[in-house]
Amino acid sequence: TISLCDPFTGSRLVSSFVPTLSNMFDKPTRLRNQQGNDSCGLNRMDSWPADRGTAPSAFPLAGFRQLCYAIANENRERRCDLDAFWRTWLTGFAQGLNRLPNRKRAAVLRACGSACAKPDILPAAQTLRGQAAGTDAFFTLFGTQSDAVRTERIEPDRVYDVCYPCCGCPLHTEAGIGGAWLCECSRQSLRWVMQRVFPDRRVSVTLRESVLSGAPQCRLRVRLSRRIGRPAQYRDGGGVA
Repeated sequence: TISLCDPFTGSRLVSSFVPTLSNMFDKPTRLRNQQGNDSCGLNRMDSWPADRGTAPSAFPLAGFRQLCYAIANENRERRCDLDAFWRTWLTGFAQGLNRLPNRKRAAVLRACGSACAKPDILPAAQTLRGQAAGTDAFFTLFGTQSDAVRTERIEPDRVYDVCYPCCGCPLHTEAGIGGAWLCECSRQSLRWVMQRVFPDRRVSVTLRESVLSGAPQCRLRVRLSRRIGRPAQYRDGGGVA
């Protein structure tokens, strides 16, 4: 293990294990400070800044400048490689999902949809539910919070359409994954949210049309019916895990 000093902060840096100095620059080592954070500002080592006073004694290590350049380049390459990895991996994952029977694929996308909705969509919907005087009012609010979603009342207090003018799923917009089967994730996500917003109702969601199948918009129909008995667990699609 080699100890160095960060020339800009003076804090001691501890490199990860380096077998020999000779291969140090062939396999760049990530440097971390004592707090475990990546060291910053190490890719410009032409001279020690005049306003920093005397350079630390560990600064004149042979090849230190090259090492810092190598680390910066490695970090850039790692980010590019990671993007390429996820695109390739997600493409393969999507191909595998597409080959599954509908029921098994729905089970996977149910978990994906609920995970997608849990951090932001569900809390926002629950907040709107608290502000709304009733079911109609909730869906009116739900459809006016963003240009990315609108709602239509089909039957008062019972049936509503939730519409998206375009596909906003990052798997499609960023990873390039297509196919109408991907919209099952949105259906499961919306159902999961509505089950928690209306725990005293039975919730069903059907996909009426989708952008990925060639329609001008995505349209999902939400049906609410009175629940008989305790609403503790939902056994089928989009339910409590």
